Amino acid sequence: MSDTTISRRKALALAAGAAGAVATGAKLPKMSQEKPKASLKQSVCRWCFGGIALDDLCVAGKDMGLVGIDLLKEDEFATVKKHGLICTMALGITTIPDGAGPGRTIHQPGRTVFSGKGQPPCTA
Repeated sequence: MSDTTISRRKALALAAGAAGAVATGAKLPKMSQEKPKASLKQSVCRWCFGGIALDDLCVAGKDMGLVGIDLLKEDEFATVKKHGLICTMALGITTIPDGAGPGRTIHQPGRTVFSGKGQPPCTA
């Protein structure tokens, strides 16, 4: 057979597949416009969207159902908070040797860094 001919077996398989696609496509339910109940709490990393203004990223993230934004600097915490999001991971608050370990709260002049159970406050 040449490359342009189709065997009877292949033609029947293609026809059956096409018929199945048409049949199932006609029975697909309409997509709901309701936002699903959040079962996962997801965030997005700030540096992936560095070309987008933080305010715009917060608005889009809130619309998508995100709970927060990762890797924010201290001066950005207020921006996410005003949009009803949280800072899920701070950037540059402390160094690894001075950082918080599991269940430790570290007090430094002018700031508190928390690590352990519960929601990190990310407050300066």
